[in-house]
Amino acid sequence: MVSAVSSDVEMGKAGNEDCGKTKVETHAMKRAEFFVDKITRFPGSAWRTIWTVGRDDPRRVIHSLKVGLALTLVSLLYLVEPLFEGVGQNAIWAVMTVVVVLEFTAGGTLCKGLNRGLGTLLAGSLAFLIEYIATETGRVFRAIFIGAAVFTIGSTATYMRFFPYIKKNYDYGVVIFLLTFNLITVSSYRIDNVLKIAHERFYTIAIGCGVCLLMSLLIFPNWSGEELHNATVSKLEGLAISVEACVSEYFNDEVQWDSTEEKSPEDPIYKGYKAVLDSKTNDETLALHASWEPRHTRHCHRFPWQQYVKLGGVLRHFGYTLVALHGCLQTEIQTPRSVRALFKDPCMRLAGEVSKSLMEIADSIKNRRQCSPEVLSDHLHEALQDLNTALKSQPRLFLGPNTNPSTNMLALAVATARQKFDRDSRVSLSTVKTDSCALKDWKSKRVSELAKEADRKVLRPTLSKIAITSLEFSEALPFAAFASLLVETVARLDLVIEEVEELGRIAMFKEFQPGDDSVCVCVLGNYRRMACCVSNSVVPRWKNRPQCLFGWDFGKGRSGDKRPELKYHDVDLPFPPSLVSKTFLKGRELKCCYKATIDGFSATFFHNCCDFKGPCVIVGYTNNSIKFGAFNPEGYRSTDDYYETFDAFLFYWADNEKIDPIVLPKVGGSGAALFDYARGGPQFGADGLLIGPPLAPVMGGFAGPDTNSGVGDLRQAKSRLGLSYAKRPDGKESLFGDESKATIEEVVVFCSPQIASLY
Repeated sequence: MVSAVSSDVEMGKAGNEDCGKTKVETHAMKRAEFFVDKITRFPGSAWRTIWTVGRDDPRRVIHSLKVGLALTLVSLLYLVEPLFEGVGQNAIWAVMTVVVVLEFTAGGTLCKGLNRGLGTLLAGSLAFLIEYIATETGRVFRAIFIGAAVFTIGSTATYMRFFPYIKKNYDYGVVIFLLTFNLITVSSYRIDNVLKIAHERFYTIAIGCGVCLLMSLLIFPNWSGEELHNATVSKLEGLAISVEACVSEYFNDEVQWDSTEEKSPEDPIYKGYKAVLDSKTNDETLALHASWEPRHTRHCHRFPWQQYVKLGGVLRHFGYTLVALHGCLQTEIQTPRSVRALFKDPCMRLAGEVSKSLMEIADSIKNRRQCSPEVLSDHLHEALQDLNTALKSQPRLFLGPNTNPSTNMLALAVATARQKFDRDSRVSLSTVKTDSCALKDWKSKRVSELAKEADRKVLRPTLSKIAITSLEFSEALPFAAFASLLVETVARLDLVIEEVEELGRIAMFKEFQPGDDSVCVCVLGNYRRMACCVSNSVVPRWKNRPQCLFGWDFGKGRSGDKRPELKYHDVDLPFPPSLVSKTFLKGRELKCCYKATIDGFSATFFHNCCDFKGPCVIVGYTNNSIKFGAFNPEGYRSTDDYYETFDAFLFYWADNEKIDPIVLPKVGGSGAALFDYARGGPQFGADGLLIGPPLAPVMGGFAGPDTNSGVGDLRQAKSRLGLSYAKRPDGKESLFGDESKATIEEVVVFCSPQIASLY
């Protein structure tokens, strides 16, 4: 019995050894494969890195070539025989000077070069003085005097390095001073011609500094001041993109957030504020180097570079708020989408206005002009008021009932966790026995304990999450935090504007003129894009019609750059002028640019006549003698996109056409008020009013040049009120009365020729 057990044990040991060897060999093979794969990929990875670094900033390539040229020039002191005879072995100091002094920016090179030259000159002068005094004494006293001088000067200079002003401006010069002084003073005790060596070193260092200054100031110079100026503009633009992208992603129903997922460097939100948070050291260094640079612009005054550093500090605090705002997207507890949708429009408007203000500030700094007095526009205050009104309209989300049975879930979850912990803690080992059965029992109990411990570790956060989500305010609290941080960005924006105004005053930026460029927001897809446009007209002024990237004309016939003559129909105005008294069309002449019975009922004909005409009024007539219409404040451009606005509205006439039409305003926020499909007719809201909707689905992009597939017919229309536009006063949910669909006999569109001529 004993021998059998011993043989089993020996066989088990042999099996374990074989298994261990197999694992080691497998691991070694995997490491070898990984190493070979890494070596194979190295050339491609290295080339991509080289290409990316040069593409991100081509000045890096130019600077590298400048350093190579400078090193070649100072190397001639060695390579050319006459120059080597005049300079000698000390030519190496010129090479060292180029390597150490030549920086990326002119300010950095000036700072290091002048520090090195000044430190070398002072150290040499002081060393000659010490040498002159020591020479007059005996050899023993001379050694003591030199040692005492080295100790005193070294201690004093090192202590001076701790002075804030010297550490900030002359730290490198003090280091060079210590190095040169000790080299000359100590070597003078053994070398007789130390004065000649010092002169040669000083000359070669001067030659190296001269080559560096030549390369930095005269050949494609990179100015630290300009770098700091452009970096400030870039940080403002990054924050503008980040704040709006963050809010857009928060209300995006298609995005699923993972709190454990790390932030991607390509994430526009993270990329926008990361550059701001990491800019402190770079800003201070650029400001220091800019203070050494000569005036290189037409401005005779000196720029306050330290004010740029102060502005950078304010922007970092703005960035901290964006970090917290971005964190709301990745919290464990999230407000349900149905609740978030109630506040989507005011939050999106507020974020858009903040982003617009930041872009306008960036544009003013870029052009070195003072901010517009209306940088904090009335639209920003209106957006704040709308958000406040929306929050007040849902009091039960934030002020629930006093008693709620679900609040007892917290105590229930805690009690359940405590009972499970007590039950698991009572598990203990039985008395250890020597037979194999007892050993198996002990192993099985141990495995059971480990499994229970793992379950308990998984269960604890689950119970905590259940308890938290069962709290009375769990649905509203995450959004309350998000909304408060969004409002905090407005407060931070005010501080940013104060620093920018102070910068403009000290730097003597030019005054803002009404004709200066300002920033407007263009909606493209899910995110808004910033663009510069002329602000002294109601609508942007385009000389030519916009074209597609590939030369397509959005389904319209190409006629070259020559613009066709605008044609209008002689049709009397079918609505009173008071209908548009609160719009851009107030007081302007209105003419009929499209008449369906003459131009055609196809959506293609509609866009040929109505695109790029500006705001317009649409009036339709059904076969049941129903007269209705709509106002489009954005106009049509066949963008296959939608627009947000509160200015659009529908209207209709009752049985008596002599009375004024009844106006139905936009409701449910400004979102998706208008749709501009190239293959469809007028569409207001998702279902408010659709005249000739496209017969094929629109995927958010253009179907191609001159496409006729799925083009809508304006003879067909449908309407459902209440979701996007207000219901009729009589309670009917269709613009056509009792019917949701109608057959159209005539459609006319009126626009302002004055505005249309500006496109």
